[in-house]
Amino acid sequence: MELEDNQQDIIRKALASRGLSRADLPEAPADFDTFLRQRLGLSPEAWHNLPHYEPRASLPPELERHEAPYPHGTVNIWTINTPQGLIAVDAGCTPSDLRAAIGNRHILAILITHEHGDHIGGLASGWKQSPVYGLGTAEPPPELGGWTVRTVSLAGHTPRARGYILQQGNCTILFTGDALFAGSAGKIPSHPETAIGRIRSALADLPEDTLICPGHGPATTNGQEQRNNPFLA
Repeated sequence: MELEDNQQDIIRKALASRGLSRADLPEAPADFDTFLRQRLGLSPEAWHNLPHYEPRASLPPELERHEAPYPHGTVNIWTINTPQGLIAVDAGCTPSDLRAAIGNRHILAILITHEHGDHIGGLASGWKQSPVYGLGTAEPPPELGGWTVRTVSLAGHTPRARGYILQQGNCTILFTGDALFAGSAGKIPSHPETAIGRIRSALADLPEDTLICPGHGPATTNGQEQRNNPFLA
């Protein structure tokens, strides 16, 4: 599966988050890597390698990724099947998106990473009768369906953006919404260093093989992103 962002997407996002434009890019090619590192906070090595980056992540059998359409591509709805019911992370753009992901299975909880329409639109038309966490100040319980649940702040893409760390046995999963993608990050309107710092803090205590499940694009792992994501490497 293709990455959510290409090299030019990353440059555009990094410029915008710092109030810069393409007119600020250096004219001399020899100065480009220094500009990436010092002005945009990007790893030149990871940025140059991005066209060759193919993250590899093996999903446990109870975890499913569902792609729903939205105006700029597709958005992910993640589901975990547990003996007590289904845990869903984010809800797509419309109730039909969420219904397609859930089917007739019982919903144990819906975890929302942030309140953009392509992640909460599926909650319209009666879905709010299910336990929904992540809207406003609603926090999930510390255990759901045999998984321990921890919420971490990933504020930056939106002021209340959050990630969910779910653990069971040797399996650790971090759902990042639009804060972090495989090989990239979501748009950060301002203070990018602070936002990226929150992502680094969330990843710091997690094993290298922690599965990262973003709001768009393919799954990846903590170790792969630390080495190959231009915002982190």
